[in-house]
Amino acid sequence: MNDSITFIVLGATGDLARRKLLPAIYHLIAQKRVQAFAIIGAALSDVSVDELLAPVRENINDIDETVWKQLRDHCYYQQLDFSQLQDFNALHDSIKNIEQKHHLMGRRLVYCATSANFFCGITDYLATSGIVVHKRELDDDHWHRIVYEKPFGHDYASAHQINECIAKYFAEDQIYRVDHYLTKEVVSNIALMRFTNCVLEPLWNNKYIEHVQIELNEESGVGNRGRYYDDYGAMRDVVQNHMLELVALIAMESPPQLTGEGIREQRIDILKKIQFSDGIRGQYNGYRDEEYINPQSNIETFALLRLFVDTPRWQGVPFYLKTGKKLHKRDTVIHIRFKEVECLLAKACPSD
Repeated sequence: MNDSITFIVLGATGDLARRKLLPAIYHLIAQKRVQAFAIIGAALSDVSVDELLAPVRENINDIDETVWKQLRDHCYYQQLDFSQLQDFNALHDSIKNIEQKHHLMGRRLVYCATSANFFCGITDYLATSGIVVHKRELDDDHWHRIVYEKPFGHDYASAHQINECIAKYFAEDQIYRVDHYLTKEVVSNIALMRFTNCVLEPLWNNKYIEHVQIELNEESGVGNRGRYYDDYGAMRDVVQNHMLELVALIAMESPPQLTGEGIREQRIDILKKIQFSDGIRGQYNGYRDEEYINPQSNIETFALLRLFVDTPRWQGVPFYLKTGKKLHKRDTVIHIRFKEVECLLAKACPSD
């Protein structure tokens, strides 16, 4: 990472920013991966910087007060209505003043931790205000990048619409469509475990594997995410991104090289070959009484799916995906069930 950077977090008062993004920036500072920096949060709420950071501190273990003070001294907040161009113009003025104050080089990373409904409007206003400009307008010492957090639209058509909005203003290599779940250690280790293990990889097929189970279970309910969750539900919130990405990583063929581009192409190929077989949806008792939830809501908080992957390697092997809120425990697990082999022992054979 470059020594100089301006982090601009849109939706800074939301759950993702407080639990994930701002704590991640704290750790970058602690690891000395950024030297000169500023953090500029923006959202509709009218809060102070201290009010913004109070819940962030609760999500960081073993706080180093020196590092925390450094983060606090370089953190700013500005109220912003995502539908108002004049607010983005005012934000750009603030960004330029803050960058000048901290002697920053104009390397900007904008993270859209917002609902996908705002993505097109935000993109338009970021470009129109000059907060993010096309790479051709920047010299070699400057870069502008923009991150869009999942879910990227609410269906196929809306995802294409968002892509068209973005392509009008920015180059593809400035754009990051991010599913933060894929940074989990268990996820990042799947490809490494498969393709560097000469014992495991030959067994990774329908000759030896009976089925695959992927579970993403939560003990909690929707909490303060009611407005968001009641529009998306379990299928759009975690199945179509988190869980299908896991299916793709488990089922993909070996890429020519273990590079980001190589893995991406193989994952895309698997996603095109997933076939839905069966499933059920459910809703936990009391969901409709939660804050911001429609009393007549039929959105699912539980989903169980059976899928198949139409490739020679996985022909006939079911993939079971289960996720839900208010379940008996919180865990994320992947079960690979291998087939039982014929027992050749003369006496009792081992069993599960």
